[in-house]
Amino acid sequence: MGRKTRRIVSLMLVLVLAVALLGTPGQAASQTQQMEQQIIRTYQKALSYFGRSTFHGYCATFVSIQMLLLGICATTTPGNGNEQFDYFRYLSTTSGGYQIDAYPAAQYTLLEALEEITDHGTKDVGYVLVGFQKTRTTEGSVFGHSMLIYGIVDGRVYFSESYDMTLNGRYYPEGAPMSCTIEEFAAYYDRSTVEFDGVIVFREPTYADECQYYPSHLEVSALGGTLWSQPCTAGVDESSAQVRGLTAGERLEVTGLYQNTQGEYWYQIGDEGYVSVGRTQLEQVLYNDVQVTEASAPTMLHQGRGYQVTGRVQAGHTALYTVRAQVYRLEEDGQTQALSQTGTVDGTAFDLDGSALAEALAFRKLTTGQYRYDLAAIVANNYIQGGRLQTGYETVTLWSSEFQVVDQPGDTAIVTFDPQGGAMELDQTAVILGEPVGTLPVPTLEGYVFQGWYTEDGAAVDPDAPVSQDMTLCAHWIAREELEEAWQDRGVCLYYYSDGTTANGCVQIDGNLYYFSSIADPAQGDALWTAVAGA
Repeated sequence: MGRKTRRIVSLMLVLVLAVALLGTPGQAASQTQQMEQQIIRTYQKALSYFGRSTFHGYCATFVSIQMLLLGICATTTPGNGNEQFDYFRYLSTTSGGYQIDAYPAAQYTLLEALEEITDHGTKDVGYVLVGFQKTRTTEGSVFGHSMLIYGIVDGRVYFSESYDMTLNGRYYPEGAPMSCTIEEFAAYYDRSTVEFDGVIVFREPTYADECQYYPSHLEVSALGGTLWSQPCTAGVDESSAQVRGLTAGERLEVTGLYQNTQGEYWYQIGDEGYVSVGRTQLEQVLYNDVQVTEASAPTMLHQGRGYQVTGRVQAGHTALYTVRAQVYRLEEDGQTQALSQTGTVDGTAFDLDGSALAEALAFRKLTTGQYRYDLAAIVANNYIQGGRLQTGYETVTLWSSEFQVVDQPGDTAIVTFDPQGGAMELDQTAVILGEPVGTLPVPTLEGYVFQGWYTEDGAAVDPDAPVSQDMTLCAHWIAREELEEAWQDRGVCLYYYSDGTTANGCVQIDGNLYYFSSIADPAQGDALWTAVAGA
């Protein structure tokens, strides 16, 4: 299918959604029927393309072929159901030119994602991919699941599946068009799946997508003129409209640079619109929109061992040129560089896990001592100066983490503390083999009482027991609200200290004793609860 044909098909679906939204109830119903017919026709064509009689067990293939036939992608995409969300997550556009917006499970539940993209059912959207890491089927526990929504109109989801299913008491064969409310859709898949991956929204290409895009983050001042809805002058593209007039001297934040089909340069101004570069004056080139997310690294390392760094470097409106990691040995009189490695980047994101920065640095060569891991990036930024396209570069410091290299594993053990959502200063310590771990840190978590440290197997930790190997200790918590309710239900009891004094009240839950030392009722928020394990 050629690009022009795909665009016609895509525009037809957008027209369907638009008429359904703006037309009379009768017209909306008619367009809904057209969408259902499109689902049927696409399924039949997909079967013919696949060359089999069913897609059962091949959900990713079904999604991939549908997206090819609908023009969302120019080629089929590889992978299993649990890989399709991740395949599109970090792309800006599909091979068919569709813009991509991702809503990952780390930030949304399925219901929250669908409510977000539809503004709680008040806004209609087109194609949506939903991915699951695992399902409750034997097959799905390994390969996950993915499916394609054809549209969400008036708060109802229109889709088909790669298997026979029953929805709201009605049976639907594979590939049949189905519809239900957003809440019913989320409830069904919450029941049939175990682990949600995320939602991908595919947006129809706009005129701006036909332009050449350059990452750009600047501050400019307007010389007057007009803010337009698309990067073009009147008459170049009929879809462009005036957004508002610009006042001379008005400060504007640039979030992208476009060269349109006429060779003109336009700055994107946030979500507002576009202004001709010739109607602006450059004030400042900005490099402050690069960040590291989910970064983590050990704070203690055995001599001769590797060093696992995880996280993602993500640029916003600029581009990453290189990412550089440097390791410094810290001494009382200063620091000396011990290791250095640079990773090349093609785009706006760089994953530390599995990269040269995580694998190529020779951490095994480090001797015992204290070190610091520094991460920086060279950021590229584009702007127009003197009528010509210019690219500027600047080094941006991103993240730093100190760590200690201790003796060989045969001499020491590293104890790692996992606070399970809590906060604390110490997260690792080195212990001589055969010696006890000793005094344990005490983390804090708002609204919870710390119960103590437990092994990964669930056994309470004895701080006086000898340590025989590297180990991870996990913090256990109990909700303060649960303690307060138990105290009110069971009444006041006394906890006796070893010196004969008493605490004002206590409760016992699951073999653990909890007492508070404040005179006030703990339900009033004045009590300091303390746990005594195994009491």
